[in-house]
Amino acid sequence: MDADVAFARWVDALNRPGDPLAVARALADDAVIERHGFGATRGQLVQTIAGIAAATAWVALLRPALRFSCDPARAGEAGAFVARYRVTGPDDFVGGGEWAARLAADGKIAWLRHVPDDL
Repeated sequence: MDADVAFARWVDALNRPGDPLAVARALADDAVIERHGFGATRGQLVQTIAGIAAATAWVALLRPALRFSCDPARAGEAGAFVARYRVTGPDDFVGGGEWAARLAADGKIAWLRHVPDDL
């Protein structure tokens, strides 16, 4: 599995909020998500989410009307892969940001840095 497949599985999980199987297909059992802030907390680590259960709970907070997609992955620093993501929603909402990820041996995401753009 390559980074594009891993990110596609992550997008699928985000587009199915609350589906623990979708999250488990995307993330390694011991995956860590580092969520960074925007606005006044831009560039700062604001939350660390560890494990499938915590990640599933976080994804479940997303509004079902939001739709995620991402660009093809490119090589990043320290063995990570990077991709720009987009999120769209009602009332012409468009947002986005950047993900950086390292993959586990099975190709699932082992570490993800989530950096949203300012709204």
